[in-house]
Amino acid sequence: MAGNIENYLQTVELAEEFDKKITKIDDLIDEIATSCTDSLTRRLR
Repeated sequence: MAGNIENYLQTVELAEEFDKKITKIDDLIDEIATSCTDSLTRRLR
């Protein structure tokens, strides 16, 4: 039983780390997309 709880807690910790990494990557993608869109908009003017 204790092993199951330990495995569960490790899994939860890993999931939280992945969520943070996914959020960071998503934010970077948004920044890149915004930058590209702004650059393209300026060129088309």
